[in-house]
Amino acid sequence: MARSSFKDIDCAVAQALEQVGDAWTLLILRSAFMDVRRFEDLQEHLGISRKVLSERLKRMIGHGLIEYRKLPGDGRAKEYRLTDKGRDLHVVILALMDWGEAWMPKRWGRRIRVLDRSSGEELRPLRPLTRSGKPVSPRSIVYEAGPGAGEVFYAAEQIRARRA
Repeated sequence: MARSSFKDIDCAVAQALEQVGDAWTLLILRSAFMDVRRFEDLQEHLGISRKVLSERLKRMIGHGLIEYRKLPGDGRAKEYRLTDKGRDLHVVILALMDWGEAWMPKRWGRRIRVLDRSSGEELRPLRPLTRSGKPVSPRSIVYEAGPGAGEVFYAAEQIRARRA
């Protein structure tokens, strides 16, 4: 069953999901971060049909997450590269990896170790911090209206006010 579009929902999460909320899109991003860039390689790595992969890549290009470049040679070969917008999703992919390893672990260890290229050090799981470096939990966070706040934020405010 196809889901409704989120494009008209005035919420940053809904807008992000409109562009990256598809499971294949997230898996394509994961592969791109692992330097899998060619169509045939993506298809093999993901076990995805040509049609679905082609549709997702076109959508991702349209959203500015990736671009394709022709490779030197006969002119037919091309690779898909992350844009700055696509690269900014690395924290989302890393957070999903951490969450998946924590809640659906393999008993013999992590599926993927994520290392800093220059030092070889393994990255720590991502956790939100205050500006002073203090860790925060969901219960210690307060959401406050920003200058662009809209009806979704204020509807949540009204629900919280009724509950209080």
